[in-house]
Amino acid sequence: MRHWLSLFAVPVALAVGAPGVRAAYVPSYTVFHAHQEIVVDGVPDETDWAMAPALTEFVAPRRTASQPLPPATTFRALWTDDTLYLSFVCTDEYITTGPGPGAPVAREADWVEWMWITQPGAGGRALAVNPTGQVELRRLMQQNPGPGGWRLPGLRSQATVIGTVDDVTDVDQQWSCEIAVPLSALATDLGRAETKVPQPDTSWQVEIRRYGGPPGCALIQWAGECGVTAARAPATPGRFLFSSRSVRASRWTPPEYTVRRARGPIEIDGAIDDPPWRDAAVAGPLVFPWWDRRNGEQDTTEVRALWDDENLYVAWSCRDPYISAKYTKRDANTWEDDCVEVFIAPNPEHVASYYGFEINCRAVWLDYLYSPRADVTTGFPWNAHGVVVRSRIDGTLNDDTDIDRGWVVEASIPLANFAAVSGRLRPAVGDVLRANFNRCGGRTKEQFSQWSPGDTPTPNFHRPTRFGRLVFGE
Repeated sequence: MRHWLSLFAVPVALAVGAPGVRAAYVPSYTVFHAHQEIVVDGVPDETDWAMAPALTEFVAPRRTASQPLPPATTFRALWTDDTLYLSFVCTDEYITTGPGPGAPVAREADWVEWMWITQPGAGGRALAVNPTGQVELRRLMQQNPGPGGWRLPGLRSQATVIGTVDDVTDVDQQWSCEIAVPLSALATDLGRAETKVPQPDTSWQVEIRRYGGPPGCALIQWAGECGVTAARAPATPGRFLFSSRSVRASRWTPPEYTVRRARGPIEIDGAIDDPPWRDAAVAGPLVFPWWDRRNGEQDTTEVRALWDDENLYVAWSCRDPYISAKYTKRDANTWEDDCVEVFIAPNPEHVASYYGFEINCRAVWLDYLYSPRADVTTGFPWNAHGVVVRSRIDGTLNDDTDIDRGWVVEASIPLANFAAVSGRLRPAVGDVLRANFNRCGGRTKEQFSQWSPGDTPTPNFHRPTRFGRLVFGE
């Protein structure tokens, strides 16, 4: 019996045996059909990748007390009628290359590996990629577990690195890779009559691994069988469940907001009383996907936005009986204060690359750019240029002995800041970007509200596939 979870979850299969026998845990992953063309460039930043289930939980069954775990690893898969796409994103402070995963010193280098198990404990194929994009193909259960014995015409792979390979004098960020496996060639290699495998709603037995990281890190793997070796197919692999559904097949529809053009100048002073703001509709009020009723009454937030040839303008009006903020310097942990946010993905087809602006009620802000692309400057700190933020507080800051009324934040963000991702200095009428407006923080009465509601059991605003649509209007 299989239990299927939602589109964005990784399902778990239970293998049911004889009465009285405890069901065995079989990890499984649903592979959805790609909706768009996947460009194998080493950067899994297409929207389909962002919407595919993320596999992040790995185990280290042979780890010793002296071995650290490799850093975070995210695996995703998609498929079309003729190709299986695999992607890995590996956090890594020291990116290294070297012998492949079948070699004695494999753990001294970084590799990721995908195994297709045709006979548990006996036969299968292994495909490994390192941070330079080098591919190693192996047959499982050979006397010689090294490269050779398997050819896969049409295989494509590419890796990208944010950092410097084989240089321990600096600290790297991550490496990622994309792999396109031609299904017809895979079938031919196995001597199968089928010209295309798999078929919808069928399953494969697979294993996923990561080697290396800092010197001495333990090997991690998905199914986590103890004692498995590089030459042998795991006896208890996980399962790929191939779905006929598109990765975008979901009942959820992103909210849409038309950003009107500002008909006159806007002074950023926290008052939002300039005439152009009268034309701005309210995106909201924000909703509370993770509300805890013990917090009492929900504090409402209204968001408005405008644009002109140079700037995107955003204003938040926040009701708040207990206004608090301790941070006064830029790029501090403003989300711990009474805070509002705007997340912007300028390219709606590559939502994994997005900008964040987190502003507390004192008009102190944190800004950053997250992107898996190696050719985009990313991370912390990333500082936008020309941003102006002002706020007004109607109450007494950091004093809970009285009841406050609320606060307003008004911001102008030059559109040129988004050019690294959007590829253009300014949008045109009718253009669309993906975005979300959030509110969080608060010392006395914690807030987690947003315009486009999240899909996680606990608060997590960093879900670009759940961003709404901003349409630039007249």
